[in-house]
Amino acid sequence: MAIYYNYNNVKVLVNNQFVIADSLSFSLSASISDHEEIDRKGGFTQVADGGLTTTVSLSYFVAGTDPLFSFLNSTDAILLQAGGMTLQKGYLTSYSITAATHGPVKVSASLQFYEDFGGSFSAETVDNVSRDYLKFSDMDLTFSGINATSNIVGLNYSLSNNIEPQYEIDDLTPKSVKFGKKVTSLSLDTFNFQEGLAYNGKDVTVTFTLGPQTYTTAGKIKTKDVAIGFGEKILANLSIDSSSYGGTPTITNHAPSGGDLNVGQTFTITGTNLGSTTAVYFSNNIKANDFVSISDTEIKVKIPRFAKNGPYKVITAGGEIVRPAIRINSLFIP
Repeated sequence: MAIYYNYNNVKVLVNNQFVIADSLSFSLSASISDHEEIDRKGGFTQVADGGLTTTVSLSYFVAGTDPLFSFLNSTDAILLQAGGMTLQKGYLTSYSITAATHGPVKVSASLQFYEDFGGSFSAETVDNVSRDYLKFSDMDLTFSGINATSNIVGLNYSLSNNIEPQYEIDDLTPKSVKFGKKVTSLSLDTFNFQEGLAYNGKDVTVTFTLGPQTYTTAGKIKTKDVAIGFGEKILANLSIDSSSYGGTPTITNHAPSGGDLNVGQTFTITGTNLGSTTAVYFSNNIKANDFVSISDTEIKVKIPRFAKNGPYKVITAGGEIVRPAIRINSLFIP
């Protein structure tokens, strides 16, 4: 099942900062499957069993501060308000910047909310929008690894986040979300053919500013395309890709921290880069299977049966970390 709305020139509040979206769409989808009814031949009921997902896609021209910039390297939830509706907890799944020598700089983004947007949508549109938008000529670019600053005539920056909602049985909203691989890509158009030819596979760091925001991509020149038209300069396109899992995890504390812990008790681990946690092990290599919640700064997990005294280990997509011993009683807390 899907419901879809699309509007143009809509005022949108992102964490209470507004942009004028030249395109805004809401799309609601629900996973519905047939469940056979006992003692009823050929009888089925249809139930929603995979959660609700609202995808919000928007694009806008940048006039100064970009309200989505702070979420490029954050796992914080996003508040979005548009057309009289409010979506409380969204996560940035894709983000891109397109800049060329002619025209303003444009941002396109998609966010996922694991809730129904509901209500009656009535867009607050704006006619004859006229703002002082940033242009490609307003951007400052610096390079490490190549010397192409003066030859760049176009730029496309993109980021994608892998986000997995964590559901419990019969829940339509996730108890938590896990953050996986993040990929950034930067594509540059340049009229310097020799640089486009020579630097394929080279390590490069590119930094550019857009208003008060600074973006950095560090990776290898992955692809090189060269094109020429009659009477035109030779144009090379360089693509720089990098990926990460949010960085190496750290643990700053755990709770309860004093005295003995019990099997079945909720154990809270705090730190950084914990959102992509794949496993928590206790001293005798006993894996925890009952997670209460996972975020970038906190894990809540129930201590598994047969766990004993000793250190514990957290494994994330960005690495693993072992912490000193804790004391665990065999007494089970249901």
